[in-house]
Amino acid sequence: MPKANWDEVETNRETALVKYQIDLTEHDKADKMAELVKLDDERKRVDAEKKVVLSDFSATSKKIEAKISRLINECRQGFEEVEEDCTFEYDWEAGFVNYYSLETGEHVHSREITKEERQMNAFDKKELERIASTKPHAPKCHMKDMELVEDGLDEDGVTVLAHYECSVCGAKKPYEG
Repeated sequence: MPKANWDEVETNRETALVKYQIDLTEHDKADKMAELVKLDDERKRVDAEKKVVLSDFSATSKKIEAKISRLINECRQGFEEVEEDCTFEYDWEAGFVNYYSLETGEHVHSREITKEERQMNAFDKKELERIASTKPHAPKCHMKDMELVEDGLDEDGVTVLAHYECSVCGAKKPYEG
């Protein structure tokens, strides 16, 4: 006979609500363990989904906060910073490097030519002219008007990078000097 916990009996009704214990059989225990394993797996799945959703919300929130912060700063400063690919030209007479938007061709920035750039230019013009006079034209095209075009310095800051370019057809050939 199951044991009743008589302290928890409700007697204000026509029936009595009694809590009591029933001993579990081995089969009952196995069923409850199987259900427990399923529920534990379900809890882990829900927790994993929760983490993904919270992560998405967090990332979205951070993006919104960053945009708000950027807009506040732009309003305070009176300008916005834009990053885009640009071509550039040296204006040796004025002493400036001028940058032009690849998309619009519009002049977007200027800066002074550095001492290093001036020294590089003085050396490189003579060297490039010497190299240009000794290199043959590329065999693929007529390339009657080949010019050695300076690309800049490599990462060591010393070696000149350049290529040949035909002014008639635009064909290019690497300089291997």
